[in-house]
Amino acid sequence: MTMSDMTENAASTSVTINDVKKALSDRDELDRLIADYEGVLASHGITLDTPLVDEEDYPLANVDIYAVRPVRRDLIRARNDRIALTVKIEKMLHELHSSCGGSKPPSDTTNATVEKPVVHRTSNEVFARIGVVSPYSPADNAGLRGGDCLIQFGPFHAGNLDDIKQMLEFIQDSIEKPIRLTVVRGERPIRLELTPRYWSGRGLLGCSVIPMTSAKII
Repeated sequence: MTMSDMTENAASTSVTINDVKKALSDRDELDRLIADYEGVLASHGITLDTPLVDEEDYPLANVDIYAVRPVRRDLIRARNDRIALTVKIEKMLHELHSSCGGSKPPSDTTNATVEKPVVHRTSNEVFARIGVVSPYSPADNAGLRGGDCLIQFGPFHAGNLDDIKQMLEFIQDSIEKPIRLTVVRGERPIRLELTPRYWSGRGLLGCSVIPMTSAKII
């Protein structure tokens, strides 16, 4: 193996899931910072776009100019940092998915047929509803739509799902693994396949799931 091959291989595996998690965590922190800055401006009765002078170019008498100017400057910087970080996350995800997709299975399993376990649904009762589906998310790519009613999600159905936390743990354990699910849309059951993964938005699925009366972004 040449030095260039070693460099190329190192570059192809330079991004890890932990790197993506760290970047997403950093973006969440920026979101909190942005919300804090916006809250400070709101307490002064202004936004980022509110003029700080009147029609005659005099400072507004009811606004503490010296207090809000640095906050607006920091808010602009934080928003720009978030945009740059989102672009970085998208590139990291692309590299991570490319490296996963390009990997070859071991030679002794190349021709093996791996069968997915069949899940026998024992209930047609709806146990959760899909809320907002983010564009370009794993849920969106799988064909889920807002308003779809879940009657099966992997091994879970209304007859054996005791707590939504069971679903959340199952999703965490199924990153980059397809999950079979059945939804009712209109009056028709529709079977879909959804693969949880890290992407540029929130959660591993990019949709809200509404069990009973509470919604969770997963």
